[in-house]
Amino acid sequence: MNTAKNPKFILKLVLPLLAVFFLALPTLAQDDFGLNEAGDIGLGANDPQSIIVNLIKIALSFLSLLTVIIILWGGFKFMVSGGNEENMRAARKTIFGGIVGLIIILSALGIVNWLITTGINITT
Repeated sequence: MNTAKNPKFILKLVLPLLAVFFLALPTLAQDDFGLNEAGDIGLGANDPQSIIVNLIKIALSFLSLLTVIIILWGGFKFMVSGGNEENMRAARKTIFGGIVGLIIILSALGIVNWLITTGINITT
C-alpha cells in the first residue's frame, strides 16, 4: 500500500500541521518580530558615508578574524604533521598565507581609517 497516496495518511500528516499553524497565528500576530529594535542598530540617523565606513570596518574585522583562524589552522596542521616534510611544508604555506592576508587586511584597515580622517576634514 502506497502511503503517500493514502488519504488517511495525508490527513494524519496535514491536520496536525494545520492545527499547529492556526493555533500559532494569534501568537504571531502579537509579536513585532524585532521591528521596534531595528532602529537601535545605529544605521537610521547616520549619513551614508558613515554607514559605508562602519560596514567596511565590520567586514575588515571579520576578515582579520578569519585570517587568525587560518593561521591557527596552519599551526594545527603543523602540530599533527608527525614530522612529515610534505605536511609540514603545506602547514607553513598555510601559516604564511594567513600572515600575509592579515598584513593586507590590517593595511587596508589603516588606509580606510586614514582616508576617513583626512576625507572628513577635506569635505567639511
